[in-house]
Amino acid sequence: MRSFPSYFATVFGLALFVVAFYTACSNAAPVTAEFTTCKRPARYPTLADIELQRIALWADYAKERDLALTTEQQTKLELTGDLVGELELDRPVKFPNGKTDLPQGWLPELPGDHPWTVNPETTEASFPAWLEVRVIDPLLFDPDSPTHLAWAQTYLEKTAALEDGMLTSYVGADSGCP
Repeated sequence: MRSFPSYFATVFGLALFVVAFYTACSNAAPVTAEFTTCKRPARYPTLADIELQRIALWADYAKERDLALTTEQQTKLELTGDLVGELELDRPVKFPNGKTDLPQGWLPELPGDHPWTVNPETTEASFPAWLEVRVIDPLLFDPDSPTHLAWAQTYLEKTAALEDGMLTSYVGADSGCP
């Protein structure tokens, strides 16, 4: 059997260890998942190719589908300039007031710690892949948007400068990577 001083020293030593461990862990940087990068070919060689993936304008969308609005919907469209959330869409649509609406589940959600939950800077290696996956492929590119046009220009410059023509993307980000 241990003596009281020996037992006390063991318990005290263990307590110090727990306090030191807790302090070290609480000061550590948060742990985030690592996302594996991959290489894949760029898909859009010209601005004209990108513009083929543009968001549908309301007038064109309604005309192509021969949509008949109710009186209430027509009044709301005239007053507010949009019908966001009121129609069952089959692709993204930009309304006259500039608001956009997407079909439910159109743009898959990313895990909360994915690098693309925040738009990457245009200087980041994954920017061209992000633009393809999160803007162009899902038909959200808006050629009337100065930001989208600047992004497209940066995309074209970056992809033209790639020696191997391969973009850096993330595995599992619906990016064309395995």
